[in-house]
Amino acid sequence: LYQKLIEIEYEKLERFDYNFNDPRTFLTTNDILTTSANVRISDLVLKGLIVPFQEGIYRTSHFDLIYRLVHIRNLEHQRPIPLEFKIVLKKELVPDFGRYKINEVLPRIINSPHKNLIIKCLITSLRRAGYKGLSSYQFLMIRELLSGSYKNVAIVAPTASGKSLTFLIPLLVRSIETAACGRKGITCLLIYPRKALERDQLQSLLKLIDVINTELRASGKGIITIGIDDGDTPREREVEDGDSFRKLRCINCNGELVIRLRRGKPLVVCQNCRKEYAYIIPTKDEIWRTKPIMLITNMWIVYRRLLSPRSVNLFNDVDFVVIDEAHVYTHFLGGHISHILRMLRFVASQRDHAPVFVFSSATIPNPMEFIAALAGIDKDELFHIDFQKTLEKTPGRKPSRILLYLYLLPHPSKDIETLTEALILAITLWCHKNAMKAITFIDSISEINTMMDYIHTTILGVRRGREVTDHLFKTEQSPSNDYCWITLAPKGSCDSPSVFKDFVLNRYKQSIGMHYGGLSLERRAKIENDFIRGRKRMLLSTSTLELGIDLSDVAVILQHKLPLTPEGVVQRVGRAGRNPTCYRVALGVIVLPTLPLSTLYMFDERLRETLENVSFLPPLRIGEVSHNIRLQHTLSLLLLKRALENKPTHIDIDIEGIRTDRDVIDCLKEIRTDLEDLFDFNKNVGLFKEETLKDSIHKFIELIDPLLRGLSKIGVTRSGTHDQIDSVKAKMESCLEQAGKIKDIAEELNNAISAIDVFPSEIKNRLSQLVESITLISSKLLDLRSLIRWVIESKETSLIDEWLRENLNVFKEAANRLPTSDETIEISYCLLQTANKTGGFPAFRMKYRVDLNEILHKMSELGENLGNKEGGFIKFLNEIPSELDQFKSIDFEAFSAEEALKRVRDEIKLTPWSRLDLFQVLNLLFEGKVHFSLLLETPSPDIELIGVEEL
Repeated sequence: LYQKLIEIEYEKLERFDYNFNDPRTFLTTNDILTTSANVRISDLVLKGLIVPFQEGIYRTSHFDLIYRLVHIRNLEHQRPIPLEFKIVLKKELVPDFGRYKINEVLPRIINSPHKNLIIKCLITSLRRAGYKGLSSYQFLMIRELLSGSYKNVAIVAPTASGKSLTFLIPLLVRSIETAACGRKGITCLLIYPRKALERDQLQSLLKLIDVINTELRASGKGIITIGIDDGDTPREREVEDGDSFRKLRCINCNGELVIRLRRGKPLVVCQNCRKEYAYIIPTKDEIWRTKPIMLITNMWIVYRRLLSPRSVNLFNDVDFVVIDEAHVYTHFLGGHISHILRMLRFVASQRDHAPVFVFSSATIPNPMEFIAALAGIDKDELFHIDFQKTLEKTPGRKPSRILLYLYLLPHPSKDIETLTEALILAITLWCHKNAMKAITFIDSISEINTMMDYIHTTILGVRRGREVTDHLFKTEQSPSNDYCWITLAPKGSCDSPSVFKDFVLNRYKQSIGMHYGGLSLERRAKIENDFIRGRKRMLLSTSTLELGIDLSDVAVILQHKLPLTPEGVVQRVGRAGRNPTCYRVALGVIVLPTLPLSTLYMFDERLRETLENVSFLPPLRIGEVSHNIRLQHTLSLLLLKRALENKPTHIDIDIEGIRTDRDVIDCLKEIRTDLEDLFDFNKNVGLFKEETLKDSIHKFIELIDPLLRGLSKIGVTRSGTHDQIDSVKAKMESCLEQAGKIKDIAEELNNAISAIDVFPSEIKNRLSQLVESITLISSKLLDLRSLIRWVIESKETSLIDEWLRENLNVFKEAANRLPTSDETIEISYCLLQTANKTGGFPAFRMKYRVDLNEILHKMSELGENLGNKEGGFIKFLNEIPSELDQFKSIDFEAFSAEEALKRVRDEIKLTPWSRLDLFQVLNLLFEGKVHFSLLLETPSPDIELIGVEEL
């Protein structure tokens, strides 16, 4: 009913150009009763679904809010902050949850020797967790996953469409089977892109696993164990009695879970009711030793574990691998992940059984192509059911959701921050009245902190909430008054100014919070818990709330400025209006900055579609062709081979970190030797095409061989090399400094003498020629200094010969035009004679306003700096070819190797544990040439400045 009323109201507004004051745009009594004859209008008003304006005309709660948002302002006499607005209504089908009863369909699709036990465990646990049935899409996907027909399955569906339950049921089936058989090893691997999602999934799983384990114990079987392995997972030696276990909550009493040490062994316990969670494996060491049946982790940890001999065998027994939120692994990161997944597939398939890879993703424009590329497989190897088509084909009543998009463009005279702050205040008030929630997405932590501080400290602090209270008690309290917020305020809160102010400064103020990755785990967990329980009604968040965490009861999404990528709006607004408590209506408010490109979204329908519909977005891509990615994963392939052979890989620094020069040299030699043996291993793993691997190995050897040669010479040429290079650098700097002085003096003399008519033209021409020559020489010297630095870095001494061929003659000609110190004396004598002819120094000063003594002093200084072939600047210029010949004879391989080794030594000294991993060492050795990252970071670009003078 409510959705139908919104549609009728939208059609009226659209017909009359969104004129909210036109009586024809309101809902009428007849509209409401025509929609449902059995409805009582008074009940709709009482529930807050409709707002009465005048006798017989109404607004829906959502359009009443929109009416006030498009006219929003801080003072009644001001004009609205939005200059333009645009409203778009879209409708989409939502999953038909409950169509298939769990207790009816599971017996039909589960095939196992332990079928009865599995069904009993699942039905009991799912019922207690509140699951009543499956949607059509869930049923089809679960049936396929349990059949085992495909080894690669894509679950692609919108947010809150039940993707997690879709892959969890098959995983729980396999886990129960593993526990019942008494088998050991990790059976199910769940991979998430963020720690918050890992934590949220573990909290959800506890409700299911705890009940399942009770049933398994009652049947005399083993239990399902579960662990979470990421950067926050402690080592046993780090655990202290009473440490919080990730701020997770007890499934019985909602108390905090902590780690207790029982006879030195860590055990997860509820701090409140003392319930024990013996099936949770809380430390890295125990995870490696016992291999829990279910392991939750992230891709970065999987990568580390694959490259370490201590942990590579964790994945030998895996039957299911789930990659959740797969759509985030795009571009450079996606290129890395594609290689990691191929290595994981190989390791997990070694015991003659291939695991099922499940890719769970939000709706994306090209799911088959993208996921196949990410998985490193052909499209025809991937099973996928179209979510939308499944809903459309489902017979019977089809539930739907309404998405209302409100685009707001602020007036050029108003800051976008002013508009967003006002919107937050109004929407939060509306959320309190309707018991709903909202998220404001702001893609900058500093902006979140600034806005949050202004709202809490200034608006709801110093100003005592006037920006809210004035909208009720400093204006006419009438629904028709677009400045008035009386229709947004909760019942009972606005009985009097004092009651409302108390509400605003306490419960309302406390309900506005913020959420971003920089906050501590404890604080984020508390904020999430408060939001889920309704103590927080509005969160200002970065993208941390964009994925995964169950927020299906959010009603409003406010987007401050456009996100970094257009799909961000689709994903974020897609979070709202999923739950029946929100009447399945989502309101997405997009606040556009007053920039030319942003304003196009207000007027270009196709451009707006990129924010509303993923089918209008460009296809997702992964960056597998990157030279850096290929080099890194050539190394990964080598280290995986060593890990499987139980050879050191120097990834786990606590057991095999690199400490000494000898360690560095040995590592390089091991890599150099093993590179030649990768081809057969690569055929088994399928990481690269043979030509690609051949090219990458060749490039790797080009990096390693000069370094190894240089390292072998250290101690033989070291001191002399450093002295020679230091000498050349010092001479070059001295020469440049002298050239700068000469240029300054020459320009000063040229300016002074050229203005005096009695001085001979020959002298003026000579000084002008000097300025031109020294300018050219200075430019060439700057080029030469840059070249010397590059030669030291690249060891390409042939560049010196090339520079000499191109520049030596020009350089010599310019140098030959420089006057010697003797010539400057002659010029000074000529100037002196000329001055005497005008009546001597006093008369010369009087006539030309110039101190000839100062000119002669500068001329003397010029001569001292220029010198001649026996000394000074001219002498150095003549010696440059021979200096460069000596420079070319330096053993740069030895020098570069020593410099590289020194970088490693210095870095080792700075680390608290006095050791580095292999990737850190290689980055220091190959500085600037390649970048390896266990965190899969994008390398910083090399920036070359062309035509820019060095300061």
